[in-house]
Amino acid sequence: MTGLIVWFAEYVHSVCSYAYCVLWGYFVCRVFRVAVNSGHPLPESCPDSVSAVTELIEDDPSGAIRLFSYGTLQQPEVQLSNFGRLLNGGPDALPGYRTDWVTITDPDVIAASGSDRHPIVVSTGDIGDLVAGTVFVITATELAAADDYEVDDYRRVLVRLDSGIEAWVYLAADDVDG
Repeated sequence: MTGLIVWFAEYVHSVCSYAYCVLWGYFVCRVFRVAVNSGHPLPESCPDSVSAVTELIEDDPSGAIRLFSYGTLQQPEVQLSNFGRLLNGGPDALPGYRTDWVTITDPDVIAASGSDRHPIVVSTGDIGDLVAGTVFVITATELAAADDYEVDDYRRVLVRLDSGIEAWVYLAADDVDG
């Protein structure tokens, strides 16, 4: 069993070409460390802490931008429609927020997402509240495309995610403006 786990951890790190696969790999390695009891060796490519993962991501010289999505920007059809490609990302969460819903009236957004009902997050101030999602690595051009996609109910804000990294996220405009 340990051999399979080690092989899988090495495989994850060998196939990922973006820094956020490192973040995903960190969580996989943490689960494996617990699963195999810390006495078993794991690949050296497994980071030992979230700070190690954060350093790897922040040292990315490509100028990549991090965008956290908890909703429709995670859908492949929305990504293809707005960015012309599928985005690479990994799991993370936004602490101190909860998910609510908003009705969308923009026909282009409805066509891309397939629904007029979209999630939207609002602040609760309770760090125990978490909104799960995906943090993507995107370009400045793709961030502008995401801005165009999001309707007036949302505002883009820089936040610190549960992993400790900073990323842009679209929050409820009433929550940000008011």
